[in-house]
Amino acid sequence: MNVEDVVGWLRAVQGFNDFELAPNGLADLEELLGARDLRDHVSPLGFHGSGSWVAMWRKDPATPWEDAAWVWVDSEGSPWEPFAPSSKAALAALALDTGTLYDAVSSARSAAGDAAEEEAEATVWEARTQQELSRAAERYPAQNEHRDRLAAKGIELPTNAFSVALEALARHGQFSAWLKQRSAEQAVSVDAGRSGSRKTAPKKASPKKASPKKASPKKASPKKASPKKASPKNAP
Repeated sequence: MNVEDVVGWLRAVQGFNDFELAPNGLADLEELLGARDLRDHVSPLGFHGSGSWVAMWRKDPATPWEDAAWVWVDSEGSPWEPFAPSSKAALAALALDTGTLYDAVSSARSAAGDAAEEEAEATVWEARTQQELSRAAERYPAQNEHRDRLAAKGIELPTNAFSVALEALARHGQFSAWLKQRSAEQAVSVDAGRSGSRKTAPKKASPKKASPKKASPKKASPKKASPKKASPKNAP
């Protein structure tokens, strides 16, 4: 399921959840992330009224979009992490409202790596997920159409939103950490480029100022004494 298929699905069931479809919002998402040139790695899908975003993310541009993680990018700066490991899992997760997904992502990020905490959270979320599925169906009438489409594709509703988010973290890693590393690498690349241009730039020859010519002292040419003509004397 590529980006166009996903957008088509979401457009067909608009109103099934509490975020607005915005697949052309990459510039706005990059501004929130403080990043640039993310087109090959991130594909925005929509935003919540709070300014938070739902987007697809892949580390490797060669990874098919259907296998990309779906991330929650919170307008408050945290969490910026995956809530589903693939498009199918994400569409199923969207049978829950985004507030529930936010909580699941936050819990998964906090518990990841601690086996005891992971187990405890999974137990809590097993019951909560079923409750939230019922609430979402009551709150959003278009959820019925969304869930019918899921069933037609053989996609089951999530049984544990926390476990889905935890699987996404395990498979794809932290989106926030990847973004931080990428931004640092870009900064180093830019600095190296600037340094290289400073070293290789040819020096411009500064125009030489014409030095004023000093007037050479004129030598006085000796005057030739003109021979005096003898004035004729008057004869006596």
